Amino acid sequence: MTELSPRRRKAAIRVACALAAGLAFCLAVYLLLTAANPSGLISFSFLVILPAAVTAFILGIADPFRERSRAFYTRKIPVALLVAVVSTSIVFLYEGILCIVMLAPIWYGLSTLGGVLAWRWFGPRDEGGGQTLRSTALLLAPVLAMQAEPYVPLPVANVVSADRSWSPRIPQRSGRSPRAWGRSHPAKERGTSRRT
Repeated sequence: MTELSPRRRKAAIRVACALAAGLAFCLAVYLLLTAANPSGLISFSFLVILPAAVTAFILGIADPFRERSRAFYTRKIPVALLVAVVSTSIVFLYEGILCIVMLAPIWYGLSTLGGVLAWRWFGPRDEGGGQTLRSTALLLAPVLAMQAEPYVPLPVANVVSADRSWSPRIPQRSGRSPRAWGRSHPAKERGTSRRT
């Protein structure tokens, strides 16, 4: 087995630490949501904003000088983050496997979107100074969205009581039944009767 060069070893450690920090942030947001809303309802910002923001954060820390390929941004890190989130939630959070399976495609898609945005937003390859700061500032987006989310009104369902039945009003035209609308009886047109 070949020995990793010191530069590759540092890069691997940086990627692993960035993934661990992103996963810790996701866990902290989940625990914050659970403490604030014990009913178990997951926040919209947790489902939509958090995957993209955490992916961009991980990419900003893991590749500060933007030396990696676009596939690293759009495929490798989103898949690694998805595997880490799913395995952590199965082992530690005691979530149902069905909920995790339903959440995984949403998380992956939005994580990939975060990777694409990070690829475009973090600047050219020779400008690496502010990328870490910008990626860390992105972690404020889900936290701020969680603060604004309770002020968005939820849709209210209309409940119909069981004692009132609904029946459509069918307008009657010219004394004919609704089944005969738009068609004439061929036997009446010819003047002959037809047995059925």
